[in-house]
Amino acid sequence: RLLEEDPDVVYVLESFDGYLSDGLTFVLELLDHELDAILEEAIRLNEVLFGLYLVTIVVAFWWLLFRRAVAYSQAEAVSARALVRKMPLHALHQSEIDGIAEFFMHDDDDDGPADDHDASV
Repeated sequence: RLLEEDPDVVYVLESFDGYLSDGLTFVLELLDHELDAILEEAIRLNEVLFGLYLVTIVVAFWWLLFRRAVAYSQAEAVSARALVRKMPLHALHQSEIDGIAEFFMHDDDDDGPADDHDASV
């Protein structure tokens, strides 16, 4: 009732009648735009984090397999050396003994089997 009796309030209500709904519409559009931008950024960051997670899992799995393969190959080399040590070398010819010894000799540089081709490179 006070709104209808006060001439200043009546003037404001009559003069700016459409501005209130236009203003609220503008605010809602602005909020929708901001919400869409926030959701797009959240989805993009989620995709980036998921990609990093997948890359981390693949690298960790590969590293685990690589380490296991290296450890397995080292264990097989130790096993082969043990087998050669148990061989009855007195029953072999000297050339066969030299071939076996040469195959299992180590270089001081890389702790791998000696290779005559390394010297020519």
